[in-house]
Amino acid sequence: TDKADKSDNADASNAAKATDTQAISLSEQDADTARSLGQTFAKHRSLQVIADPLYWRQSAVQPSIAGILQPADFDITAYTALDDTAAYEKAGITTEQWNAKQAAAWYADGGDSETPSAYAWQGNNCWTLDALTAAREQGYDTVIADASFDADQTEAVHTGTYVVHTPAGDVTVLKEQSTLGTLAKGQATSTDAQAESSDAGRLARLIAQSAFYQMEQPYTSRYLLMTFSRTTEASWIDQVMSAFEQASWLNLTDLKTMAKADPYNVSDSVNPDKADDANTANTRSALRQLADSRHDIMRMATSILRNEI
Repeated sequence: TDKADKSDNADASNAAKATDTQAISLSEQDADTARSLGQTFAKHRSLQVIADPLYWRQSAVQPSIAGILQPADFDITAYTALDDTAAYEKAGITTEQWNAKQAAAWYADGGDSETPSAYAWQGNNCWTLDALTAAREQGYDTVIADASFDADQTEAVHTGTYVVHTPAGDVTVLKEQSTLGTLAKGQATSTDAQAESSDAGRLARLIAQSAFYQMEQPYTSRYLLMTFSRTTEASWIDQVMSAFEQASWLNLTDLKTMAKADPYNVSDSVNPDKADDANTANTRSALRQLADSRHDIMRMATSILRNEI
């Protein structure tokens, strides 16, 4: 037993050092979804596509993209909230597997010679100073945040660009505008908003809201970020982008321009380091399951398959 455990540990260590993977594939349904999204992306060139380099590499549809995010959409906010590196390593997940350098390497494996900018996308927890520091240490100097990033809400909308000083260096935070982001994800802004119970109603409110923001400060340039969810259907994205492209009061720009805009706030103060207990518990449970499965696979590889050779 001791010998087997030592062998498991040695192979686990070697596996943890690996920076490549062949165990990712798309189902037929996922491939169909990718093709539909690819057609929509090609139709709307102003749409900024941030791709998971692993997903992008396996997809037969490879559209022009504006950036790449952390491999496998690794949840950096959960990683720092849990604060248990050993649990991740036991599950076979090392920091080398999700840094910006590895993201660029996997993207390059897809056949594209020019690597786009890397963005760290927010996970299930809020961006905290610890999370932003971890992102910066991993090579991400720009991150995408939802509306939870800035707890202070102002009456008038403002540019969603922030700069946060972290121990690892400055991080630019691009924060999503709450109302636009909610509607873009196909959700109503309120349970009382009966007019937003359908796609048509939500789209009408989305366009009206953008016009309201323009009338609110007609001579002020503001950069507002709106994101779709990971499960948003191509048809909905097409509807929204088609409507926005016909809105004369809007200027659809890119993430690089927003990142270079004068920040709304520059500080070293962000969300309090308070983790969501439910998300943390779910993360720990998932890591335990991964560790158990990995242990079984490594034992099979060393104790069974190797002996059969």
